[in-house]
Amino acid sequence: MLGLVVLSRLVAPATPIDEIVVDPARQVGEVPPFIYGQFLEHIYNSVVDGLWGQLVRGPSFEEAPSTVPEGWTLVNGSWNIEGDEIFVTRPQSDAHILCGDPGWGDYTFAVQAMKKGGPEGFLILFRATDENNFCWWNLGGWGNTGSAVERETNGGRRPLRETRTETIIESGRWYQIEVQVADSRVACFLDGERLCSFEDAELGRGRIGLGSWSTEVRYRNVRVTRGDETLYVLQPRPVEPKDTISSMWYKRSPHDDDLQCTWASDDPLNGDYCQRVHAGPTGGGIAQQGFSVQGGIDYLGAVWLRGNGSVAVALTAGDTKQERQFEVRESAWVKYPLAFCPGQSAADGELSITLEGEGEVWIDQCTLSRADTPYRPAVFERVKAIRPTFIRWPGGCYAEYYRWKDGIGGLKDRVTKPNYVWGGLDPNHFGTLEFLKLCEDVGAEPVIVINIGHHEPADALGDYIQEALDWFEYCSGGTDTQYGALRAAHGYPERYRVTYWEIGNETWGMGVEHYAERARQFVDTLRARDPSLRFLVCGSAGHDLEWNRRVLELAATHMDYLSVHHYMAGSFEAEMNDGAAYPEFLRKTGELIRKSANPAIKIAVTEWNQQSISLRTGLYAGMVLNGFERYSDAIAMSCPALFIRKTTAPAWNNAFINHDAHRSFVAPNYVVMKLYRDNYAPALIHVEAPETLNVVATYDSGAEECILKIVNSSATDEVCARLRVGDKYVRGFTQWRVWHADVNAENSIEDPDNIRAQRAVIDSDAASFPAHSATVIRFAASQ
Repeated sequence: MLGLVVLSRLVAPATPIDEIVVDPARQVGEVPPFIYGQFLEHIYNSVVDGLWGQLVRGPSFEEAPSTVPEGWTLVNGSWNIEGDEIFVTRPQSDAHILCGDPGWGDYTFAVQAMKKGGPEGFLILFRATDENNFCWWNLGGWGNTGSAVERETNGGRRPLRETRTETIIESGRWYQIEVQVADSRVACFLDGERLCSFEDAELGRGRIGLGSWSTEVRYRNVRVTRGDETLYVLQPRPVEPKDTISSMWYKRSPHDDDLQCTWASDDPLNGDYCQRVHAGPTGGGIAQQGFSVQGGIDYLGAVWLRGNGSVAVALTAGDTKQERQFEVRESAWVKYPLAFCPGQSAADGELSITLEGEGEVWIDQCTLSRADTPYRPAVFERVKAIRPTFIRWPGGCYAEYYRWKDGIGGLKDRVTKPNYVWGGLDPNHFGTLEFLKLCEDVGAEPVIVINIGHHEPADALGDYIQEALDWFEYCSGGTDTQYGALRAAHGYPERYRVTYWEIGNETWGMGVEHYAERARQFVDTLRARDPSLRFLVCGSAGHDLEWNRRVLELAATHMDYLSVHHYMAGSFEAEMNDGAAYPEFLRKTGELIRKSANPAIKIAVTEWNQQSISLRTGLYAGMVLNGFERYSDAIAMSCPALFIRKTTAPAWNNAFINHDAHRSFVAPNYVVMKLYRDNYAPALIHVEAPETLNVVATYDSGAEECILKIVNSSATDEVCARLRVGDKYVRGFTQWRVWHADVNAENSIEDPDNIRAQRAVIDSDAASFPAHSATVIRFAASQ
């Protein structure tokens, strides 16, 4: 028999106590398992050089050589110089370079700039004290909708509102840009007109720099002056470099004069480039470091070669080296298999491709992976352990430019493409079938986000709708269909059942009317193909109730889920307040849904997080997950972001799983969400609690146990409590606690367990909840 469970807080024996009352006999709802999903976006080495186990970076040699002028520092991206012009060789996000003296105080920074193509404009950096502290004038930013100065402090970036203008940047013309800094005053000029000025009391001195955000730009006539004194002038490059090498690789030469390496565009295997190596009698070639390999494990791969010469491909791990020899005698591309079994483990192994003597070869598509798994174990085991009920893919903003046909078929047939939003190139080795196999391997339902073409001209809409139909058929069509047969030809004759499709991502810039019209067209077409499909339609960012109201008015009959996003960064108090307030916002959205033309719609929170990897992100996760469970009559899905991130990434330091080339650690948001996932039970039961604690209660019918998920969000105050069932105090309970004395404490590669869930079996009826802690408690419902 299930009784009444009472959790009491004791202030003093003679003092009236607060109570948290949980009644397992009174079920008030059902918590959907999809509350515990995850979101895998191709961002900051989450997939490439992250979860996916292919070890060679830049396998198709598409990464351009980077050459910056003398005196400049490359921070991010691929840059080159041609005469007196500096330009981005491959557009990517957050590409920038720095120049000058960090001690420069007052100066005038002048430069001419031209946009050749892409979604944004120019980034003009000034007062850069280091790579993570600077100002930049973002001209034509935010999708070329306006301009403003942004200040980056310790990697966190924010716009200065007083500098905002409606200035946009045209392609194909040179602009004259000037930034004047004097004491605390900064003035910014475009073509001789002052567009904005502001006081800068934080950064009193620093270097200058140039940047680009996923846009092809050129800069020239760079000059820095102080009054009549010239501090810097960009000099034209006098000679071309002897060697040009794809930027993920470096030259390996016993005698430099005998070896020439050229980044070549003549007859590549795939993509636009390959790597040419021409060696004299002493030989030489190219190499790449940073291979994390495990001794005694087989590694398999291949390299494509053409030309003439004796080629050695070697894997060096610690003190051991294994080599494969090939005689290359063909003008056409030939695939040569690679197989290694390192004699010892190494965190920084090296792969080299060298001519053993005189010869000339072209190299393309080099891959190497573990034979026993397609994943990197250090990352995959973390993914598997959190047991995601679904995985959303491929983005996020990445999905807005993703073309799924670039990532199918044999590796040599896949197309390396720029990651327009997050930087770098993606070789597309992790595509649709790899994603679906990942979902199968971890027991997750796939959720695919469709590129609806909203960054393209309107007349391309029909092509994008057809592409979505083809994608569905490739996943779920029988082998008697065109794309089902293609899937079978790619090695997967059994169809994958993909039920959940999201219609675009973060489409707020389109305007709600335009987006709703487009969403209806996609849904109508896909539903006609399969009426059982379920659709997620773009909802609000943050607490924007008006977008939700309007998109429901326009498209309620064309959605099964309203997909909303929310990120939070602020003071600790503000973050904890928002952890409670955001679920309340979702409850209000649920009220709008109940009044809509389709009251069966559920809310999917497909991106959420607090923006750090400190304890506070774990507490925030506990708060919002409690809210999602509490309002599970309205909220049916959730997945946070970021899921996976390389520790060297330039931004978005909020990921659940963090890794370098060799190891990984999890942040407190992962710790708390995994703890909640491990203690998931679908029966939501009645609970009454004081305002001092954030509590939800569920009942595990299999174990006949009550589960309490409790966050104490106070910065200072501990709460003590007693637990009882009916009129009987519990005879003991199991407790897992996530806590640290410092709310800003973090885990790290060096200290991965600084913050963890600590389990205790308590032979008592009393529990304590320290300030800023998250706790899960289980005890028998019958005492």
